[in-house]
Amino acid sequence: MASISGLCGSMVLFVINQAAEQAVNETASFRYLAMLAVIITLFFISQKYILQTSMSEIERILHKVRVRLGDMICRSDLLPLEHIGRSVIYSSISKETLTISQAAAALMLGCQSVILVVFAMLYVAWLSTAAFVVAVLFIALAISVHMSRQTKINADLHEALEWENRVMDAMTDMLSGFKEMKMSSARSAELFAHLQATSDTVVEVKTRVQNNFAVHITYSQMIFYLMLGCMVFLVPRLSATYPDVVIKVTSAVMFIVGPISAAVTSVPLLNNANAACESIYRLEAALSQSMSREKENHLQLKTFEAIHFEGVMFQYVDPTESRRNASIFTIGPIDLSIRKGELIFIAGGNGSGKSTLLRLLTALYYPNRGTIRLDRMVLSDANYIAYRDLFSVVFADYHLFRRLYGIHPVDPNRVAELLHDLGLEDKTSLVNGEFDTLELSSGQRKRLAMLIVLLEDKPILAFDEWAADQDPEFRRRFYEEILPQLKAQGKTIIAATHDDRYFHVADRVIRMEEGQIVAG
Repeated sequence: MASISGLCGSMVLFVINQAAEQAVNETASFRYLAMLAVIITLFFISQKYILQTSMSEIERILHKVRVRLGDMICRSDLLPLEHIGRSVIYSSISKETLTISQAAAALMLGCQSVILVVFAMLYVAWLSTAAFVVAVLFIALAISVHMSRQTKINADLHEALEWENRVMDAMTDMLSGFKEMKMSSARSAELFAHLQATSDTVVEVKTRVQNNFAVHITYSQMIFYLMLGCMVFLVPRLSATYPDVVIKVTSAVMFIVGPISAAVTSVPLLNNANAACESIYRLEAALSQSMSREKENHLQLKTFEAIHFEGVMFQYVDPTESRRNASIFTIGPIDLSIRKGELIFIAGGNGSGKSTLLRLLTALYYPNRGTIRLDRMVLSDANYIAYRDLFSVVFADYHLFRRLYGIHPVDPNRVAELLHDLGLEDKTSLVNGEFDTLELSSGQRKRLAMLIVLLEDKPILAFDEWAADQDPEFRRRFYEEILPQLKAQGKTIIAATHDDRYFHVADRVIRMEEGQIVAG
């Protein structure tokens, strides 16, 4: 269809030139008028089809990209996903796809312009071989100028994308750490200064890119104006027959200057779209490396007798630091057994490894050495998913979902009862399968997370400092009422906690120091 559109565009030129030659002949003029009407109609139909189809195709492709990225994220392991970083993922799924979407129509028009130029050049060749050769030389010169500057422009575009991701990181820090930022004027000032400096760098790099584009487009336009001059002043001296068609050739060259300018103008959009695509490809490559080796199967585990850690070790290396200066945190070796129905507290100072142990226990992190067994079954890629489904967890950095994903059916009466028991009946409610608001205090949000855990009704419950944000009354209820009630229901409970005044509630207290179990 783009070819039909381009051909129609060049046919307009042909018909106008021929009609101008036959202007005094009314019969010929009417014939060319009828041809022009048909050509314009075909142009309208093909142009409409191109734009509508290209936009719908681009959006369909971007939908597949978003779904593919979402699927890869769902099947990724936690640790490598943490290494990739949220800002890179957010940028690729939102900003990069938006760049491609916005460039789609202009790119299609640029492609159509190229096709139109090709047909118009064939018309020039039909009129004059000498003019065609000169035009091809100038177009080749313009393309060589473009190619010579392309590498530098692409490098600047990638640098701009990297700096924009750093701005996104700084904004994420500002929003996620707003309370901590407000509590320190020095931290607030330095974070803002970092954001400002990073944004200044983005301005500098992107301005350099735009300046290069401006020079690039100016050079291209200048070359085509020189080509137009050559058609009038130089080509007549190269061909004896040229003076007979000079007006037609000149009008053809003037006709294609617009499409050539449109094609050249689309080059920056093409570069931006290519850079966006490459950014998405890099993210997909990183996600493919982070994707779990776990195998989906029909294994379902409803209960268990014991979980055994046998010489388990885990080592975390910060990937943002150089290999020589890398920060290494090691937990283990750990030998531990957790029996069905136990209520276990994990205690220890900050950085002792409590949260990491919970991630190992829930198979979010995999041990570097040692074995984890569920009864007699050794955990492996073949059964991690089924094992993980035994757990309901509220992590310290938990995320609260508005919808009750994965809980079916939902009993509204049970939800209302739990909201009342957790003191949330006046704070939020479940409407059409989702909570009408999540604008709650930290303690209330954790209580809502507890509600979801209770609705899931899984055999093993894990809590990472759940009571830290609760008022004294709810903290007491958590330890002295809620946990004993869950234990009485046969639940196995593992809770990381600092609240030593309630240690008597637990069957066992596991104490950790520097990644080692020192008691329990």
